[in-house]
Amino acid sequence: MEDRTIIITTDDGKELICDILFTFFSDEWNKNFVVFQPRGEERVSAAIFEEGQNGEGALTAIESEEEWEFVEELLNDYYDNLEEKCGGNCDGCSGCGGDCNGE
Repeated sequence: MEDRTIIITTDDGKELICDILFTFFSDEWNKNFVVFQPRGEERVSAAIFEEGQNGEGALTAIESEEEWEFVEELLNDYYDNLEEKCGGNCDGCSGCGGDCNGE
């Protein structure tokens, strides 16, 4: 199974383990985006992913209001699809593959 986590280091040096909800490439901006959720938190965030030469990459902040609106639309679609798969019992899980029982 593919690792779907990233570790983000905050400005104060704290490391956050985050679950990747989904990634996507935008033809409009010619950028890769990653949408993630820090473990134990309800908030969701996103960033631009820039792949490096060695296969690893770096995240940069999304600064454009248009890009944020685009990401928010995709996130809303993601949650709508997740709710359909889970039969409306998801209660905020980060992906159940259709077997969610609300736990």
